[in-house]
Amino acid sequence: MTYAEPYVYVRALGSFGTAAATNLEQWGIGLKFRNPGAPPSVANLTAFLETISVPFTNFHTSAGVGSGSACWLKELTAAYVGTDGKYVGGASQQTTRRLYGTPSQGQGGIGAPFTQALVYSLRTALSRGPGSNGRMYYPALGLSVGTTTGVLAPATANGAVAAAGTLFNNLNAAADAMLPGTGGLSVMSNVLTGVAATVTAVRVGNKIDRQESREAALVEAYVSAPITPVALFAFAPDNTRAIGT
Repeated sequence: MTYAEPYVYVRALGSFGTAAATNLEQWGIGLKFRNPGAPPSVANLTAFLETISVPFTNFHTSAGVGSGSACWLKELTAAYVGTDGKYVGGASQQTTRRLYGTPSQGQGGIGAPFTQALVYSLRTALSRGPGSNGRMYYPALGLSVGTTTGVLAPATANGAVAAAGTLFNNLNAAADAMLPGTGGLSVMSNVLTGVAATVTAVRVGNKIDRQESREAALVEAYVSAPITPVALFAFAPDNTRAIGT
């Protein structure tokens, strides 16, 4: 199984915790930009990450996204990936990184588990099958559902999808300017001979989801309470009286 085209793989990385320096768990999301043209240089990738650092901060700290005040954005990375799904050049290609000097704190409450996420569906012109739909599970510790509905309010979902639309449009504009030969945000499938499909829309549902891997480092502690047992009685075969009475 191979990809139809090489691509630039961009990741946003961060941590959970009460403060950026005392995180308990890590999180990350990945986005792919199809690259049918010339390979991007390290200088191109560096300029691209610098350009998108502010749009990513704005998205992460948006009240509509609700990543949560216990969620921190700390780093962006980029790499050039070949049709085999591996770094082009192997070990000779180092991951291009853009660290935030000051990690960005999300907005919203802190009562949700670190696994809580909102799914942003990346839609393409393909109606079904490989390449039709991608997903970004972004932390959503600050979002809450209606107490009677169990789902997000329409205004909440609208705020999240609007913020995502702004982010992805900014990423596409930066890719067009900073990464010659690179197409826009895409869904890259390696099923059979591969499919590369440009993202044309983003969709958000009103149900909260989970990303279980985001609590893998948490150690579960148990507490217990004693239970007083009930005395057992033995009965005669005819069940008329207890044995020994």
